[in-house]
Amino acid sequence: MSERTWGFNSPLAHISDLRGVSWWNIPCAVVSTDMRSRATTAVYQTVARAWLTLAGLSLLLPPERRVGIWLPLHLALAGAVTTAISGAMQNFMLALTASPDPPAWTAWTQLGLVVTGTGLIAIGLPTSTPWLKAVGGAAFVAAMAILAWMLRRSWRMSLNKRHPFPMAAYALAVLAALIGGTLGALMGSHAVVGETYLYFKRAHMTLNVLGFASLTVVGTLVTLLPTALRVRMPRWKGWAALMLFAGGLLLQLV
Repeated sequence: MSERTWGFNSPLAHISDLRGVSWWNIPCAVVSTDMRSRATTAVYQTVARAWLTLAGLSLLLPPERRVGIWLPLHLALAGAVTTAISGAMQNFMLALTASPDPPAWTAWTQLGLVVTGTGLIAIGLPTSTPWLKAVGGAAFVAAMAILAWMLRRSWRMSLNKRHPFPMAAYALAVLAALIGGTLGALMGSHAVVGETYLYFKRAHMTLNVLGFASLTVVGTLVTLLPTALRVRMPRWKGWAALMLFAGGLLLQLV
């Protein structure tokens, strides 16, 4: 099959191809760490479900305590969605590049920063405590920075370079989260006011939802959907979709 297509019988059609080499040629270190990455992903998904449960329970609070619909949305998006994406992206980037797992402490630190940042912001905004929002925002940005480092490391140490499209989509997604999180931290610390605050607020929501979450979905679906449907798709269509999406995102910010 041509390298210019994705889909059935493509490099994504079999796990051995995802790793870039046949199972019997995979270094023992890669095989031994695969189970660890699966276990790490399972922890991330468990934490994500806990955030989603808290988001639902927060609807039982009085509107003034949850700041209208803000707290449920914050717990669902910053908590559940970010945690789920962080765990799944780590697992998928390793499979696509056939790279070894990063040090275990990096994954647990990243998860801890996401949980800490989301929790501090969830407390700081309803209680009008700027320093909690600022520290929480900084923790969230640090978590995204670690995820960006993992992504760069995975590509740099890859055994193959056959899947640049999803890696590029993930890189743009993490970049959007870094910028969106930084804007959120600045708003929470009251460093910006007036019209600048309103613009930052709109950009913050756009970058986190349409940027981080949606770009991750685009990068994953365009790569896996052709294989699931047993069809072939020219690679240029995936790149065109990504460029159009990124262009539309930029237009939303102006």
